[in-house]
Amino acid sequence: MEQEKQMLADQYKQQEVLWQKQSHRLTEIVKNNEGVWLSAKLFYVVGSLSLLSIITIAIEIAFYVYFHWIQ
Repeated sequence: MEQEKQMLADQYKQQEVLWQKQSHRLTEIVKNNEGVWLSAKLFYVVGSLSLLSIITIAIEIAFYVYFHWIQ
């Protein structure tokens, strides 16, 4: 029973070391690419607003033409 407890403790320590290495690696990756994450979010926000503006202008033109021809 003690041997199993020791094996579990060793496995837990190994897993903890792996998690720390992975966490450090991920932190370094994100730290080096901070501008990329921001620019990707900004790209989608600006793109969405631009698309919404284009659709709104197209609908306004369609309503203008439709109601202008009815009169």
